Amino acid sequence: MRNYIETQAISAGLHPAHALLPRLWRNWRARRGIRLLERMDDHMLRDMGLTRDDLRWARRLPLSANAEASLEDLRLHNLRGR
Repeated sequence: MRNYIETQAISAGLHPAHALLPRLWRNWRARRGIRLLERMDDHMLRDMGLTRDDLRWARRLPLSANAEASLEDLRLHNLRGR
């Protein structure tokens, strides 16, 4: 996927770094939503299909990854496993 994004950026006349900076910014902002989840109690998180460990896992992802989207994927996986 990364190669595809870089190729698209280059074909649009942008250097790959120009495509990277907005993505990093979006991913950093998405992590703010995780901070709100950390304020919830364990019961509320469990109702949503999440645990505190899930939140810690998402916060440790590299900034190049969208932690909010990854956490949503994990949440859906957890809910299917119930």
